[in-house]
Amino acid sequence: MEDNSILFAGWIDEKKGLHILIDAMPEIFKKVPSAKLYVLELTSYKEYKNKILKKVDEYGLKDRFFMLGRLSSDEFKEYLKKANVVVVPEQWENMSPVIIAEAMAKAKPIVASRIGGIPEFIEHGKSGLLASHNNPKDFAEKIIQILQDKNKAIEMGKMARQRALEIFNEEKIKNQLLDLYQNVKGSNAKK
Repeated sequence: MEDNSILFAGWIDEKKGLHILIDAMPEIFKKVPSAKLYVLELTSYKEYKNKILKKVDEYGLKDRFFMLGRLSSDEFKEYLKKANVVVVPEQWENMSPVIIAEAMAKAKPIVASRIGGIPEFIEHGKSGLLASHNNPKDFAEKIIQILQDKNKAIEMGKMARQRALEIFNEEKIKNQLLDLYQNVKGSNAKK
């Protein structure tokens, strides 16, 4: 991976919103010509994947778009380590993608959809940037912002890691589960 690398990792599925990111890429390339998009494909749906590949052709992105397929855990970690920004253009409200936790733990700035549980993890402007979930232009602006300001990207990455340590703290999670159990137990005792 080279400098100005954009990483998408997930299912190649309408719900994951890769089409939004592909639609944002021409605008990104205008402002950051050296940008490259790496897609780590966990699994895919043939029709949707074909739609994505067709868009890549239509936009003339072939030399800047890399569909990497399924990778080993070590290979994935290496790509994540080298990425300048991780993009999560989620389209489904009920999701809080695991890639967000992984990227935060590796101190990576994230641009993600402002949808579902995602804003609970990413503090807009601090530990990442949130974009309108169905708006390629908004995603492009946010990605460009991170790619063009390396210092801000590094600071966001540090804040993301700090946030991950707060959110995913084992003791905190254990206490939350214990509180939940006590509340459920208490409400059942009243019946």
